[in-house]
Amino acid sequence: MRIGLALAVPLFIASLTSSAAPAAEIGDKNFTADDLFQMTRIWKVELTFTPEQWTNLAPRKVSAPSGSVLTGAPGLRNGLQGAAGMEYEWVHADLKIDGLEFKDIAVRYKGNGTYQKGQLSGKISFKLALNKYVKGQKLAKMDKLNLANEISDSTWMNENISYKLFRDAGIPAPRTAYARVFITITGQKPQFYRGLYSLVEEVDPLFLSRWFPTKDGALFKPVMPVPFTFMGEDWEKYKQSYDPKVDLTDEQKKRMIDFTRLIATADDATFAKQIGDYIDIDETARFLAVSVYAMDYDSILLNGQNYYVYQDTKTNRYSFTAWDQDETFAKVGFGYGTLPDLSIVQPHRPNNRFLVRLFALEAFRTPYLKAIAEFSNTIFNPESLAAEVDLLAAAIRPAVKEESESALAMFDAAASGDSFFSPLTSSFILPLKSFAQLRKENVTEQLTKIALPGKN
Repeated sequence: MRIGLALAVPLFIASLTSSAAPAAEIGDKNFTADDLFQMTRIWKVELTFTPEQWTNLAPRKVSAPSGSVLTGAPGLRNGLQGAAGMEYEWVHADLKIDGLEFKDIAVRYKGNGTYQKGQLSGKISFKLALNKYVKGQKLAKMDKLNLANEISDSTWMNENISYKLFRDAGIPAPRTAYARVFITITGQKPQFYRGLYSLVEEVDPLFLSRWFPTKDGALFKPVMPVPFTFMGEDWEKYKQSYDPKVDLTDEQKKRMIDFTRLIATADDATFAKQIGDYIDIDETARFLAVSVYAMDYDSILLNGQNYYVYQDTKTNRYSFTAWDQDETFAKVGFGYGTLPDLSIVQPHRPNNRFLVRLFALEAFRTPYLKAIAEFSNTIFNPESLAAEVDLLAAAIRPAVKEESESALAMFDAAASGDSFFSPLTSSFILPLKSFAQLRKENVTEQLTKIALPGKN
């Protein structure tokens, strides 16, 4: 494993507070990504557009609806917007981060469900590419950044905390900070406050180099309700759903096809013997343990999206990376409900053959259930999560207040642990503090009914 797990509440909280101030000022030659991505840091991000550039940000219709819920037309983006035939355009803009200027960067909208929700208020997520138009323009060696509007999360904390839970479990996940985002439309609209965003690390070769011995392996962002479906021997049938982020070799294409064939056609004995050649079982157990404990339905568990798969060239095995974590902690049940009672032994759709076969495998269930039991007392400990909520809430509350009084009211309720009504979901939301306590009680009850290895 690549990063150690925080094993106690004091260590967990220390990991948050020890980096409360940047070690180097932005713009200094020693400024690093570690300085940028501090969970309690709020950066001032200023984007400047011409009226034409601002208008051209709007998605445009490029194809007919694909007929799929989440998969776009061949060669186009996936997700709800892609399936509807919409594409986001890159436009030129200028950027300042705490006064540090970047001229002529590329900006586009990002997100699918968050884009649709964001249209109501005009607060939409952005992806920034610093060197698309000016080659070599980077910040702390990074050339891409994400600004997540957190429109689905009235706490502004779920995604940031979720990513940290994965990292503390030793699973690759982006780092985050916060950003107060200001927009200027030259000659048309003076600078105005768009709101508080999460600043999210890009999953790219630089990210991969932090977690793996190599960074030049195959990287996929699958989107399919039934993950790793076998579709025959022609890679073209896989290309759109598996959405490779790099040019693949023939061997990498074949490797993925072989993986899906194993899942679809192998008998139980063959599957048990060979699955460890394709995935690190212990690591996958920890990845799924975090997803299940956090009840992240908008993931590989239910919707079949919001994760990356990386094929390490050294081991030739696949690793999982979490993405888009704003719906975690059962905030939206997608028909499964929002009570913190998701089964830890069957937390997936019954037709998800990959997870059905994996959860039936003793070599997986043993480390998975051990991880669930461990996390209940460590990274998901209600006391540590409540302390993290308090720390983040104190840091970001002024920026939330600046956004709107209605946002502040929901935020204050969430930060205190009180359930609140969300107009976006037309339902009451159970905040993280309450979720953590109830989920631990539920998981503990489930574990008492399971014969854990080594348990008397």
